[in-house]
Amino acid sequence: MVITAVVSCMLIIVSCVTAGHATPAYPVQEVLKDEIYIINGYRYEAMTACEGIAEGDWVVFLQGSPYGTCSSAVIQNLYTGATCSLWCD
Repeated sequence: MVITAVVSCMLIIVSCVTAGHATPAYPVQEVLKDEIYIINGYRYEAMTACEGIAEGDWVVFLQGSPYGTCSSAVIQNLYTGATCSLWCD
């Protein structure tokens, strides 16, 4: 429960300003076989190789949903600027 509370607080604190709007950032919680990404508790599958995005990195959703309610998504790493196109599961 403490970890959940810390992550929730960090989600509120960490944000990226895009076009004048605050966009929440989410940690990449797990990467499986360099093709499955667990973000915000939801599973996403890479459309192609996603270089520059690793477990522990913080990402923002440029397209799609951080709640897994989408057919596809595009994320961007806040540290490297790398982007990745994903299928939502």
